[in-house]
Amino acid sequence: MIVPQEISPIDYLKDSNEFIFTLEDFILRINYQEKVFELVTPDNIAYNENFNFIKSPPEYFEVIDFGLVEWIRKAINWSRIKPKPVDKYKTHKVEIEGKTYTIRYNPSNDSAIIYMPGRSILTNYNCFLLDFPEIQFIDHGELISVISTHVFSEVQGLEIQFSKLRKFYTPIELNPKTIETSQNSYEYDYLIDYDLIFLKIPNRQIHTNMLTITKDVPELAEMHQGMMIDVIRDVVYNSPN
Repeated sequence: MIVPQEISPIDYLKDSNEFIFTLEDFILRINYQEKVFELVTPDNIAYNENFNFIKSPPEYFEVIDFGLVEWIRKAINWSRIKPKPVDKYKTHKVEIEGKTYTIRYNPSNDSAIIYMPGRSILTNYNCFLLDFPEIQFIDHGELISVISTHVFSEVQGLEIQFSKLRKFYTPIELNPKTIETSQNSYEYDYLIDYDLIFLKIPNRQIHTNMLTITKDVPELAEMHQGMMIDVIRDVVYNSPN
């Protein structure tokens, strides 16, 4: 086995939080959080070990293939020494359902910057997540938690029965307040009489890696009826150089 000077994963499995490396029909799955790895040999023999195992592996493991231990050690260290972004970004603009997004992608290390335009939402609270399912994933769930807390505090103790008809009449006056998560500030208002919620999401600049994009920015998988993440992957991987 000839171990390359630089190695990087070929895939990321969100459900198991594993990064996938391959070399000469060997498959290596690494969970950096749990500090464990699984090696599958070309003969489909699997070894499940923790990081300490590879510091001084037994002889039977070292003789599986020359260079195998070096490769696994490099892969384990990848999360600490992975290439830093260099200025080789390619800029793409995509339009989805009338909204334009800018994506800057660096093919040398799979890093990406996504520029998300701001938007204002006004809808009935009881249909809020049906109309905009991605809201529950923004800032890893922090935003919907903050909104729910505010709404609950405003209706607590009130006996209100809202009409099932999603209708309201103008004029409507909004007096939005600023709410914050650990990552962003938003403008929010809740009109009890109409059961209407207003949310203004600012422009956002998201830094991520294409291998971990759905983990870093989970709302992308829900935006535009699931089209957003597919469009991003298509444009960065299939656009001509």
